[in-house]
Amino acid sequence: MVKLAEFKDFGALKLRKMPAAAPAFNRILDHLARRQLLLDFQFGAAGSSYEAIRNIGAGAFGIVCEAVEATSGTKVAIKKIGHASATPTLARRTLREIRVLRYIAHDNIVGLRDIFRTPGNLGLNVYLVMDLMEGNLHHIIYGGGPMEDDLIAHFLYQILRGLRYIHTAGIAHRDLKPSNLLVNSDCHLRIADFGMAKLAMKDHVEEAEEHCFYMTQHIATLPYR
Repeated sequence: MVKLAEFKDFGALKLRKMPAAAPAFNRILDHLARRQLLLDFQFGAAGSSYEAIRNIGAGAFGIVCEAVEATSGTKVAIKKIGHASATPTLARRTLREIRVLRYIAHDNIVGLRDIFRTPGNLGLNVYLVMDLMEGNLHHIIYGGGPMEDDLIAHFLYQILRGLRYIHTAGIAHRDLKPSNLLVNSDCHLRIADFGMAKLAMKDHVEEAEEHCFYMTQHIATLPYR
């Protein structure tokens, strides 16, 4: 059972490699993973201050890697939205996520640190540099056994605190799930991945139903997606 006082290490919750008896196979896996990382995250001159370390996941409309900022040594998470300008719909979605992340600042919401872009075959690749977290609630639920009530209450409090903030700001996340609830070993939780978020501020490309007066209806009675 996962306890609040003992929640210190995500290492036990992550997938492990082959046993030590297969070092050659593990080296091949490491080489392939590194090669794929370099293919996925080509930062170019615009992102030359960052070095990709490893892939850590995928969001609604992008992939995410752990990286390090060269001058400070600070570890960050970088989300790549590939071909963000390829279609009007994808461009609007990308701009909306950037607007949301720049508009909000809260202890239980992942923070946006930097933005840069690189040219791609089908349009611009946009990179969002964000706070790095150690794991997510999906890892804990499915990899660490049942949780004690105090740990569940602690996570639930932080989730509701973050949701209250973004809903007050007129934002519906629309993709809330355990893998988008990032957690550190000190049990600090942040809501992430606003790729499907909607703002209550209506403009000419958004439907009238996105007005804040409809937000409760969407969240309470319709599919939260």
